[in-house]
Parts: sequence; structure tokens; C-alpha cells
Amino acid sequence: MSETYTPVALRREVHERAHRRSSLLLFALVGLCLFPCVCCGATRVIPYFVAKAMWTLHGANDYNITLTQSGYANLNPYLMPNTDTILEVRDGQVVTVSVDGTPFTMIAPSKYGDSTVDGLFSTTWHVLFSPFVEVKYNPIYGYPENIAGGFIEGGGVSVKTIQLRPTTPSFPLSSTPSP
Repeated sequence: MSETYTPVALRREVHERAHRRSSLLLFALVGLCLFPCVCCGATRVIPYFVAKAMWTLHGANDYNITLTQSGYANLNPYLMPNTDTILEVRDGQVVTVSVDGTPFTMIAPSKYGDSTVDGLFSTTWHVLFSPFVEVKYNPIYGYPENIAGGFIEGGGVSVKTIQLRPTTPSFPLSSTPSP
């Protein structure tokens, strides 16, 4: 037996179907627009937070870090390009700076805060959603080993952590992990 509709019920049914279709279309459109952001974000945000948690668990407040920066643009204006900059960090603050093994006193050590591990994490967070940036984290301690890309107008840049040596005895593992 077929269902009979009154004109009011028929109008309501047509309206509800049209509303469902338009809602479904709107939901699909929003989903398609957000899909690249969610995918890109998940593949970058999750490793960031995992690495940050690893550094929080295994990291140290006192360490020596050797960095080198290369490229046409400066991620940290105080790091001289294509040189090994060694920072001595105590309680998360830079206390001494050496460039290619020579003490460097022309710039206050406090200006190198962006080059501590916490500073590298902060820089990483600011460029995390740029499709032109690659970040590699240390598989044992989690600190950013390499931040590279062309995210600054005028050229590419790379900041690479060559070595991180903890100076606190509570560091759980050897400072030079095997590949």
C-alpha cells in the first residue's frame, strides 16, 4: 500500500530532504577544505609533541650544543653562517659562546636563546605548518637535529645540531646515539 501525503506533509518532506542534501554538501565541502590541514598538521604536530615529550623526559638543563647554520636567510641572526657555534647552556640559559673553537664575546650570550634546545623547539613550532620546512628530531632525546627549508623569502636555510653533550650526570644515555 502506498503512502499518501497531504500537501503540507509533502512540502515538509521535500524541505527536509533538501536540507539534508545541503547539510551533507556543506559538510563534505568543509571536510575537503580542512582535509589537507588536518593531514599536514597531524603528520607534523604529533612528531613535534612526541619529540618535545622525549626531550622533557630525557633532556638536560645543562649541556653544550654545537650548531651550524647555512643558507641565504638567517633563522637565528646571531649564528654565523657556515661555522660551528658551540653554546654552553646552564639551567636552560646560554652562558658562553665559541665560534669554530674560539671564544666569542662580541655578542652577549643571552642573544643566543633561540639556539638552545627550547629555542629550537620554539622555532620549530613557528614554522611547523609551512610545507617548505623539514624538521628531523633526535630519535633518542627528541631535540631538533635539523630544521631545513625555504620558509623565509630570499632563500633556504638550515640549522643543524652537530652535537649535544650533556654536562649533568642525570642524562640517561650516551650523548652520541648510534645511527
